[in-house]
Amino acid sequence: MQADLFVGEVAVDAAFARAVRTPLDAASWVEHVPGWMSGAAVVFAELARVVPWKQHRRELYGQWFLEPRLTAEYRDLGEAPQPLRAAAAALSRHYGVRYDSLAARRRRVLAASRMLAAAQDTIADVAQACGYADHSAFTRQFRAVTGMTPRAFRKAAPP
Repeated sequence: MQADLFVGEVAVDAAFARAVRTPLDAASWVEHVPGWMSGAAVVFAELARVVPWKQHRRELYGQWFLEPRLTAEYRDLGEAPQPLRAAAAALSRHYGVRYDSLAARRRRVLAASRMLAAAQDTIADVAQACGYADHSAFTRQFRAVTGMTPRAFRKAAPP
């Protein structure tokens, strides 16, 4: 079990009162929420001190980036400290999607994007292999995560 990194007073603005949304294109945006978590500096200082970090290569919109990631993550949010559970609940309410389902959706779409880029399977076969009941549900979720359809993603993938 991961140590409790939330030392001191940590609070979350569950209303997202200062959120500023910047559109990237017709289907995607970035939201900046200044001051969303008070006490975050203490949390990140403690993370830097006690948790091992490593970089992972991550594909995003057809480009590869090095992304710092914690090597230890909570597999079950119920085991996480209260401030982290409160932050996850606030994110779920604000975006209308359970926080833990966002991570699962991203993993499924990442697996699908690898299959689309590497193999000649049909898009329907990729959807089924990644656990989607039908092609249209897969296309909707893939577009929501990547900003493009599976067909457009496959065409844009390097040979």
